[in-house]
Amino acid sequence: MDRMPSVLIVDDEVNILRAIKRLLMQYKLEVYSTTSPVEGLAIIKDKDIDVIISDQRMPLMEGIQLLAEVKNISPKTIRILMSSHSDIEVFISAINNGIIFRYISKPWENEKLVNVIYDALDQKAQQDQLFNFLLKNDHEVNMINEKKQAQRSIFLSKLIEGDINITEKHIREATLLDIDLQAPMFCCLLTSTGEESIEFEKLAKLMSNYILWDREKFIGIIHQEVSLEEKDILVNTVQHIKEVLTKYSPKLSYVMGVSKIHKGINAIKKCYHEAQQALMVENIENKNVNHISYFKDIGVFQLLTIIKDEEYCRNFLEDYIGKLIDYDQKKGTELINTLHALLKNQSLKEAASSLFIHPKTIVFRRKRIEELLEISLEDYETRLNLGIAIKLHKLNQERSQKEE
Repeated sequence: MDRMPSVLIVDDEVNILRAIKRLLMQYKLEVYSTTSPVEGLAIIKDKDIDVIISDQRMPLMEGIQLLAEVKNISPKTIRILMSSHSDIEVFISAINNGIIFRYISKPWENEKLVNVIYDALDQKAQQDQLFNFLLKNDHEVNMINEKKQAQRSIFLSKLIEGDINITEKHIREATLLDIDLQAPMFCCLLTSTGEESIEFEKLAKLMSNYILWDREKFIGIIHQEVSLEEKDILVNTVQHIKEVLTKYSPKLSYVMGVSKIHKGINAIKKCYHEAQQALMVENIENKNVNHISYFKDIGVFQLLTIIKDEEYCRNFLEDYIGKLIDYDQKKGTELINTLHALLKNQSLKEAASSLFIHPKTIVFRRKRIEELLEISLEDYETRLNLGIAIKLHKLNQERSQKEE
């Protein structure tokens, strides 16, 4: 090591401190000493101590207790215990539990003590060398992973946006990026709905067994090696992702869209767009809650995400719920939300409960809605059209807010 090796001696007997210090000063060692375990801990915190030697029996603190504290404060400091008492079982236990490196009996032999100290310094040097190697290696691995992650994000974005006509070359490129384009897979899209944003690098470390990429507004998660025979693979995997997100941050608010399972060279693109549609449809209703939306469950409402004709949308909304929208704006009521609750729930009682209002109030509002729209909510096709209109209305509101 570049600097002079340092040794700290802690013993409540001054004569012992002087004797050991006088012995060690003959060698190229920087020696510190104290009769107080508390002061010894202060020195450990303040100095870079390579080896500490502590007596076992001291008034304020036993040596094993002191060295256990040193292990927590400065784990790289090598710890040696000295004692004139024969608590062999205690000392062996301390060695086995990693609290101390070596035990020395009192009275000691000078040559043996010096040899133990140099053994400890050799151990420290090996530890430092290993630590530096791992640190350097970890840094290099992180750089490689970051570069691979960036290349993977670019590659996946091109696949999704249709910029690649997949050939054998692309399949090989994908394999180098840990992507199997021919394996069964599904995709999740994750976005934060609260004040806390999601740090991509931090989440990627927690989800190293998934393929992640950053899409700015949300994070893409691909799960490969899917067993098509496993019935609940989607639910089980999503449950695991939820547990990881809780570990990431218990206060995180998010919504997540989940695709169906697909296989083949176009699977990623298909999975991505399904997860995006699931996210778009459900995100308009479930803000600031940890909500999972499965593409397989959104049914006909997936069509709303691809409607581009603004005039058609306006006419559709005007025909089915225009009068309710106008009424709410003029009167300050919430009939649109009431209609939504009536369509979503199986009974009037459940609808009232979801809105936190009295069942008699929901009965009154239902009657008012039917009068304004001149319809019956018992009719299946009417309910279907109204449900689509409400989803489309909320989707338009979401798009308007994003544009603002």
